[in-house]
Amino acid sequence: METTEGQRRFDGVAVVTGAAQGIGRALARALAGEGARLVLADIDEAGLAALQRELGDDKALALRTDVSRADDIERLRDAAQKRFGRVDWLFNNAGVLPGGRNCWELDASQWQRALDINLGGVLHAVRAFVPLMVRQGGGHIVNTSSMGGLLVGPWMAPYTVSKHGVTVLSESLQLELAAAGLPIKVSVLCPGAVATGIAAGFAADADTAAGQFAGGLKQALATHGMAPEEVARRALDGVAAGRFWLLPH
Repeated sequence: METTEGQRRFDGVAVVTGAAQGIGRALARALAGEGARLVLADIDEAGLAALQRELGDDKALALRTDVSRADDIERLRDAAQKRFGRVDWLFNNAGVLPGGRNCWELDASQWQRALDINLGGVLHAVRAFVPLMVRQGGGHIVNTSSMGGLLVGPWMAPYTVSKHGVTVLSESLQLELAAAGLPIKVSVLCPGAVATGIAAGFAADADTAAGQFAGGLKQALATHGMAPEEVARRALDGVAAGRFWLLPH
């Protein structure tokens, strides 16, 4: 993944949240292959440690991070700056997919978890990292939304509400940075079905419409989902080209 001039496109410092698995792990590996030094964040400490060993301690710093906590994100920013001196790319990728039932039947805690992680995590990171990028004179923020952040379907309301929030937050951020004349780019990644375990918590049940949907979704992700590595490749192509909309499907 090199430019036609043979220069690596990501020869800088990238922060990736949700890095221990799925799209986040694929992004981290692809970025490392293009020369990036990495700051890896996730709540899965074992997965983070394994990825750090794979990429090498000289190239990657791993830090357990709960993106729903603003203080954790600020600690992540400070650790990145202390280790590498700057952050060129911020990939806000951590996310969860609660659902599988009617929206009025889901516990308030399930709603809150989706909002805190999917949307709150991006908001905390924007508030923490934009001032750093302003001080250093540039950067690029990539927020992972979803096709569920553009479209609406049943039995996934917390996910689609939070991902629509990520999409419009990204649009607002881009407009505000441009209006301020700041040299910070924004992209929003909206993948469709990806072969990850994000829907593992959905309960298949042939006796209900929601349960049939859950079973179909899990089957579709497993058999027809795009490989995370392909999503990462297409996403990085779009980031390198400076595109706002990253639509790998």
